[in-house]
Amino acid sequence: MAGVLWFHAGHLTGGYLGVDLFFVLSGYLITSLLVLEWAATGRISVAAFWGRRARRLLPALLAVLVVVGLAAHGHVRAVDRGQLRGEGLATLGYVANWFSIVRGAGYWDRALLPSWLQHTWSLAIEEQFYVLWPLLVVGLFGVTRGPRRRRAADAPPAGSSSAVDLAGRPAAGASAAGTDGPPAEAEVRRAVRRLAW
Repeated sequence: MAGVLWFHAGHLTGGYLGVDLFFVLSGYLITSLLVLEWAATGRISVAAFWGRRARRLLPALLAVLVVVGLAAHGHVRAVDRGQLRGEGLATLGYVANWFSIVRGAGYWDRALLPSWLQHTWSLAIEEQFYVLWPLLVVGLFGVTRGPRRRRAADAPPAGSSSAVDLAGRPAAGASAAGTDGPPAEAEVRRAVRRLAW
């Protein structure tokens, strides 16, 4: 993020590298959360995933929209308030990037009045990724996993640490000896191999 800010201040070139890096890291982290949930539970709750994203992002977004609305009230011409209102609604719906495209306004388009919410295009792309990617991952796991019957070879050996989740607690259904819990680590490895092929 610092690189993007330095780029906009005119001190760096290639500022989009910061945005690209953010998208790649975000995609990696979100994918790892989905894979770990699948490995631990055998399913991915897309609704719970979306709920977590909403609880993390919506409060800050609503605060930004309120502050922009209040600040712009005295600084935006009445004729331009409708445009700002449309941008605010597009931002709230996480479609600011599409709103800009439909308007024909590019990010660097200086002929138009600069938007108070122009920066929300990247948030819109991120949220669209959050909506679509879990569905794709669930579909890929559903196709590659096949029947949910566990083979004897998949069961962890007695006393195995694979029946312990990442927080160190016995996995759901795991006995104290660790003989009947899901082998999370092995499952993650198998899932990653399936997705790689």
